[in-house]
Amino acid sequence: MNLKDSLESLLNDNITVLNLKHDSLSSSFLISIKKKVGLHKHLYHAEHVYVISGEGEMILGDESFIVKEGDYIFIPINTPHAVKVISKVPLKVISIQSPYFDGKDRILLE
Repeated sequence: MNLKDSLESLLNDNITVLNLKHDSLSSSFLISIKKKVGLHKHLYHAEHVYVISGEGEMILGDESFIVKEGDYIFIPINTPHAVKVISKVPLKVISIQSPYFDGKDRILLE
């Protein structure tokens, strides 16, 4: 199963993932989310997220806050996180993960 299939299965087919670039040190993706990304964490990956469009309610560790176009979010290794789309349009983000992310380092928490 490839990364896109893995993510779509995990997230109830509500996302589209485009692999932008990667090497052994990092992976970058363009992700469009229609509904939500369930609560999960990565044991070996840090993630940087830049919001291109849409709005969502994000959970990051013990915090909950609104994310919107232009926001930048850093998700440290082993930090629970999730997002629920609250706009009429999908939430579109650039996600950069380090090191290289193949979809296997995802611990579901819901």
